Amino acid sequence: MFDTDPAVRSAATEGVRPTYLSGAAYRLGDTLRQAESLAGLGAFFEENGLPPDPAMLGLGAFHVAEGPLWALAADAARAALGAVGRIDALILCSSRFPGETADHAEGMRGLLAETGIEPSFVAGVTLNRCASFLTGIRLAASLVATGQAESCLVVTADRFTGDAERLRPFALFSDGAAACVIGAAPGDGPAYRVAGAGCAVDRDSMSETARIAPGMVQRANRALETVSGLSVAEHCAVLPTNVYTPIAVMAEAQGGAPATAIFDANIPRRGHVFAADPVINLVDREAAAPVGAGQRLMLAATVPGIRVALSLERV
Repeated sequence: MFDTDPAVRSAATEGVRPTYLSGAAYRLGDTLRQAESLAGLGAFFEENGLPPDPAMLGLGAFHVAEGPLWALAADAARAALGAVGRIDALILCSSRFPGETADHAEGMRGLLAETGIEPSFVAGVTLNRCASFLTGIRLAASLVATGQAESCLVVTADRFTGDAERLRPFALFSDGAAACVIGAAPGDGPAYRVAGAGCAVDRDSMSETARIAPGMVQRANRALETVSGLSVAEHCAVLPTNVYTPIAVMAEAQGGAPATAIFDANIPRRGHVFAADPVINLVDREAAAPVGAGQRLMLAATVPGIRVALSLERV
C-alpha cells in the first residue's frame, strides 16, 4: 500500500482492503494566551536575527493546559470515539511521555479506563517528534488494511510545564491533543479513505538545529503520488504542521503544493500543537469549507530528517 517500488507494491497490496479515517477531533489547553505575554519576546527576535514582526511569522495565540497529558489524551479520544463502536487497537503518540515506566503504565491504564475501550493491542509511538501522529496513523492504516485490526484509535498528546520551552526558532508551542479512528469502514460524521502515504527520511538533516531538506519533502511527495494516483497539486488542500508561516509555506511549496492550497490559517490561531497539527487543521478546514465527496486533502508533517504525508479522499 505504501511502497514506491511497483513490484514490491503489487505484491504487498494483494489482499489489502480499504481503510478509512473517521472521528477526527482535538482538545486544546483551556487557557488562551497571546505571544506578547511571553517574557523575552524582544530578545528572541534579536537572538535569532528575526525582524520584530510577530504577524510575519504567524506568532499569535497559544493554549496552555493545567492538567496532565493523560487528561488531554482522554478528552480527545472520547471525542473521536463518538464516530465508531468497538476498538481493536490503540496507538498513543507523544513527543514526551511523562515520568518513568511505572507512570507510563498508570497513564495507559487510566486512558483505557476513561475511554472504556478494551483493545487487544496497544503501542506507543515517539522519537519522530512532530511527525509522530501521522506516523501512528500510517501504522494504524497498515494494521487495518492487512486485517490485523478492524478499528484502531490513534491519539496524540503533548504539553509543556512552563513558558521557557514554548518559544522556539521554528514555532510557538501550544498544549493539546488530537485523535481519530482508522477502520475498515467509515464511521459517522466526516470520513475519509486513506488513499496512500508517502514518507522520507534524511539522516544528515536529522537534527533539531538542521533545516528541512527540500529533497526529502519532494521524495515523500513523489512516493505519495505513486501510491495515491494524484499529484500534490491535485489535492484541494494541504494541511501542514503549524510552524512559523514562512517555514510551513516554503516546505510545502518546495514539495509542489500551490500557495492557494496550503492551509496556514491555524498558525496564528492555534499555535504549534506538537504532532497534532495536521488533524487539527483537518477538523478546522472541514468546518470552514466542507469538502465534497471524492475530493482529496493532504496531511503533512515535516521535521528535520523526517517527512510523512497522507492523501485522504472524502467519502
